[in-house]
Amino acid sequence: MKVKIFKNKILLYILLFAGVLTLILNSVFGIYSTKTFYEKSRIVLTLNIKNQNFLFNFFKPSAQKVINHKDEVVIKDPRLFDLKFQNREKLIMRVVGKPGEIVKILDTKVYVNDEYIEFPDPLYFCYRISFKDTVDFEKILNPYNVKILEILSDAKSCNVWCNELVAEEISKIRGILNIRKVFLLANTNNRGTFPHSDFFSWNKDNFGPVLIPYKGLNVKLHYRNIALYKRIIDFYEDHELYYDYNKILIDGVQTDSYTFKKNYYFVLSDDRYSTVDSRVWGFVPEDFIIGKVLF
Repeated sequence: MKVKIFKNKILLYILLFAGVLTLILNSVFGIYSTKTFYEKSRIVLTLNIKNQNFLFNFFKPSAQKVINHKDEVVIKDPRLFDLKFQNREKLIMRVVGKPGEIVKILDTKVYVNDEYIEFPDPLYFCYRISFKDTVDFEKILNPYNVKILEILSDAKSCNVWCNELVAEEISKIRGILNIRKVFLLANTNNRGTFPHSDFFSWNKDNFGPVLIPYKGLNVKLHYRNIALYKRIIDFYEDHELYYDYNKILIDGVQTDSYTFKKNYYFVLSDDRYSTVDSRVWGFVPEDFIIGKVLF
């Protein structure tokens, strides 16, 4: 009888241990179906990040401890204001800048604290292919993984969307004059680019420099730079914001400065030509990051 009771206790302990271990593993690791820039779903395994929007954070690491430059992360889509966190679409992005760092983009090349960042996977851009004579681009480019965007100059040139490795292969086609990356020049203002203000002559290919806000950072505010922080103040950090050329009011109080409550990140897609990322929506709060992609 005692032996049977002992065996039952052992079994109970094993089941309890297995249950606790399962809870920990499900908390720390996640499997997600996410949207990619080429409109296909991708299943990824993540190391989940400590996040106030989720339960069981005790075993999860903080973002600052495990997220590094060039890491892929799963984030909640920050674009819309009125969606609940749980209903937001999950996206895969690549971390470029962390809290307190300065990010700039010069002719599509990314620099963090003035150091050039080289990415592990080939990036996608728009390229222009040119031939001396009229050619059948559909036929010539059929063997390559490209998307033809526009045929130009009586079919002597065309713009295509492809990655850097494919562009290099295309450059070896017999009879080609050249293939070059197409990008916006510096100081070409694009109102579709963050912070969507005439005071910043930035575009997706020439952007910044911009300091990424971090918890405790105090910045001076004025009508020329308020666009950089508007979304943070009134949406991510839940204040009532009003401003014009003469004054700035936060929660009804006139002020000329603000101290951030959260850490923020700057993320980019590997599709640098057509995907929406931090160059459009700006900084991503740490609590919008679900996890770091392991594979």
